[in-house]
Amino acid sequence: MSNEDVPRLASQLTKAFDENHEETILDILNVLTHVKMTVELLRATMVGKTLTQVKKKYTNSSQIQSKAQHLLGMWKELAGVATSSAADSKPKPTFSNTVSKDSAEESVKAASKEIIRNREGHVQVLAKRMPLPERNSENELIFADYKEFKPNLTPQEIMEMGSFGGTYFRPIHSSVTGLNYKDEHKEFEDLGWYSKLNIKKMVTSSTYNNDVNKFNCSCGGSLEMWETSNWITSIDPYG
Repeated sequence: MSNEDVPRLASQLTKAFDENHEETILDILNVLTHVKMTVELLRATMVGKTLTQVKKKYTNSSQIQSKAQHLLGMWKELAGVATSSAADSKPKPTFSNTVSKDSAEESVKAASKEIIRNREGHVQVLAKRMPLPERNSENELIFADYKEFKPNLTPQEIMEMGSFGGTYFRPIHSSVTGLNYKDEHKEFEDLGWYSKLNIKKMVTSSTYNNDVNKFNCSCGGSLEMWETSNWITSIDPYG
């Protein structure tokens, strides 16, 4: 088993966790113990974050607890060594003030991630951002791997229209992951998404502002509604 299999295993672990397949989870953990993990893979796949959730959920399974504890311990040490060796040459990563920096999932929580879903509902996290797709003659964005999906706005355009009343990247507590999140918008600062926006009013506001919305109205459902509808998975707590 090579480290090239980690993205696939991470995707399978997320799916097994979401579908509550305990035996499948244990099988995946057994395989992961034989993989030579790297910090880059931890960051790209966020498998440590998923495994932390597995450990919290399956408290009655001694086998899962033992395997999870072993893997998280190794990955935490790996991330710690990499962070220490790079401390003098690179700026330290910015972590949420509301999430424990000592947790394994926070150690592997990193900037750039792109998510695509195939027709079987699996999730793949790519190691680097992909370029924006081209538009067709009807101004729709075309994705080569999912041609049925044809949005006519980019994430930046959606933010600039105030589609979430300025609240999309507000501080949240996720019932799916059990963690608090803050300043998650910073992941996309280098893309220029907020160059035209007042961050506090149009990106991270805790209160929905009708005047931010292009049509001056309140619309959409709450995060709690999305979570209870099973539309949110642990791979992306903001949806």
